[in-house]
Amino acid sequence: MIRARTRTRAALQLAAVWTPALVLLGSWPLLEPPLPASLATRWSGSTAEGWAPAALVFGVAAVISVTTAACAGRGERRRVWIASGFSAFSATVWIVVAVVNLQSPPELGGWGLVTPFAFLYGALPAWLTVVKPGADTGDEAGMRPVAAKAARDLVFSPVICVLAACTGVGSLFVALVSAGEEASNWMAIGLGLTTVVAAEFAVVRITRSPRRLVVFGTIPGLPLYSIRADRIRSVEALHIRPLDWGGWGYRIGGRGTGVIVRSGPGVTIHSTSGGAFTVSVRHPERFVSPAAGA
Repeated sequence: MIRARTRTRAALQLAAVWTPALVLLGSWPLLEPPLPASLATRWSGSTAEGWAPAALVFGVAAVISVTTAACAGRGERRRVWIASGFSAFSATVWIVVAVVNLQSPPELGGWGLVTPFAFLYGALPAWLTVVKPGADTGDEAGMRPVAAKAARDLVFSPVICVLAACTGVGSLFVALVSAGEEASNWMAIGLGLTTVVAAEFAVVRITRSPRRLVVFGTIPGLPLYSIRADRIRSVEALHIRPLDWGGWGYRIGGRGTGVIVRSGPGVTIHSTSGGAFTVSVRHPERFVSPAAGA
């Protein structure tokens, strides 16, 4: 039964990885007849300023989409996410350009705001990825994990959640009110990307198994930090003040590297190589106290 579910999930993951590329390739016979020989590919406000042959635009998008899908692999979630995201992005760019050029004259409008978010499609095949022992975790074959009890914690950041909500509303407002203006389009795209990045740190989850300690953000399957259990030298508790770290989110600076999402308790993970990583938690004793799984 377990093997059957694994095979089914692997088949769904493979289908999800290749869907954007197949949709792109299948769109050519449908869209090529009504399309003009040259497509508008660059706009200044609502006026098209750059043109390219339709076959060239399709070919470039197809090569990128197919190549990245082929590089996705089947065992590493981060790799699957990135490769599938780029494949979906390329397919979306082609479809948006083609649909816009079906109009006369071609006007981009708010369509350009859709393309950056196509990268999030990679979350689906990444979630469906069946992680093989040693592939996604980095464990070496035959290695015995260091004895450690399982522990987990979850932290919600009100500050980052408010930031993500504000930038998201701002992006939608700019897109609806000033659609078609180039400067406003770029502003909306920037606000939208800021929303995605901020949302990644709105909820942080830290888990420890006998094999690894992993820190995840809001987006599943995309670790912010991961270390093998036998490479952890020690874990110590501390009190975190975001302003001491220069703000909220993923911080790199004089105090070290970490994911800081709120004021309060946290833990610093010291590795055997001398590195250190700090993360906000609600219950540091789960990772520090021997009785709690340290």
